[in-house]
Amino acid sequence: MRTVFFLVVAPLFQSFAEWAEKSRISDDLQKLCDKDPTRGKVQVPKQQDQLTNVTISSSGGSRTFSLYMPPQSAKSRLPAVIHWHGYNSHYPILDYHAEVTKVLDQAQKSNYVVIMPLGTRRDIVPDILRPLWICDPANLKDRLGWNVPGLPGGASGVDDERFAEDILSYVKNKLSDRVDPSRVYTAGFSNGGFQAHRIGCKMSSEIAGVGVNAGSMEKGFLDECRKGDPVPVQSFHSRGDKTVYYNGRGLLWASQEEVIDMWKTRNGCSGSEEPQITSSTSSTLCQRWMCPGAPVELCTLDRDPPLTHCWIGGKGAGYTECNPQSADIDATAHMFEFWDFLALQASSNTSQIVV
Repeated sequence: MRTVFFLVVAPLFQSFAEWAEKSRISDDLQKLCDKDPTRGKVQVPKQQDQLTNVTISSSGGSRTFSLYMPPQSAKSRLPAVIHWHGYNSHYPILDYHAEVTKVLDQAQKSNYVVIMPLGTRRDIVPDILRPLWICDPANLKDRLGWNVPGLPGGASGVDDERFAEDILSYVKNKLSDRVDPSRVYTAGFSNGGFQAHRIGCKMSSEIAGVGVNAGSMEKGFLDECRKGDPVPVQSFHSRGDKTVYYNGRGLLWASQEEVIDMWKTRNGCSGSEEPQITSSTSSTLCQRWMCPGAPVELCTLDRDPPLTHCWIGGKGAGYTECNPQSADIDATAHMFEFWDFLALQASSNTSQIVV
């Protein structure tokens, strides 16, 4: 009888436990039983006049992204960032993402093109289990995200890697006179941060750098990503994050140290290099390793009261625990500074080669 239990019943319990663990993950886990304080209060970006909604054919259907062209874009080819939103239901989602991250504000200052893709809808709580759920999961039905294997997000079967490839093809074919193809970066928040890591890992020949806020990498994908061309990477994370935990989550996703160590190894660091301190305040420490292939940076925020699952230095947008403090780093501005640094570094290396 005991043998039958271990062979038949125990695996079922384990499978159910694994499913339950995955079903509990969402970018606003601590708020699933609360009313959404921001619904209907999203601010329209002041750059709305420069935003264009673009629909392309991708992965067997139509996909959409918002395109921001700064006023000076007609004069020269500019750098661009593909910015992936988190798994959320704050509508309009792209307006909310722009408001929270302040990415369009910074792009206007730094003269960058911004591409904000729109995710797909997935209900992570099956209808048959709704009566057993501990709170009203109605707000889960309208969440849009990215189909990162092993995590809730975009609709199952949707190929979001292909979507990224098609966006890059659009940039190359439709925006070749306005975007510098050697300076296309990718960034994302939470579920979108997992997506940004994945795109940087798999499309390193076309991605000039990766910026991730409150995101990580699935444990199963970590080893897959170790081999490949170097990629400059920045990661921003709060130790107080109770959704995408700083120290990882079991077999599901890696800790920040594991992710950074993987990128350092891929980029040619031996493990003995001392980091440069690029920012240090009472709440934030940014450390950058100048690996031979490409730099890797980790910015860790640790404050009281803790910053939870938020875009560091962004806007609270109704969540008081996300309101930035003066000692917090502005992750968006720091990302753009990093990307400009990479461009200067590449220009300097090219000049040395020419001479």
